[in-house]
Amino acid sequence: MLDSLHRDIRAGSRVRVRQVIEGPCDVFRLELERPDLACRRTTLLDRDAMEMLLEEVDEVALQEVFDFP
Repeated sequence: MLDSLHRDIRAGSRVRVRQVIEGPCDVFRLELERPDLACRRTTLLDRDAMEMLLEEVDEVALQEVFDFP
């Protein structure tokens, strides 16, 4: 699943991140928007998966593509 998210991010997706569950098992909701395909994708990740995803994304993409309200 993380490989697929990386492909979408590299392809120009905008990513909105929200923490939906806080506690012993944090859960994050990622909303990806692919304007080139006119589609949206929603994915839920636990903290470990979210950290793995962020480790693989370069710093420029984090600033330009990710929205952490």
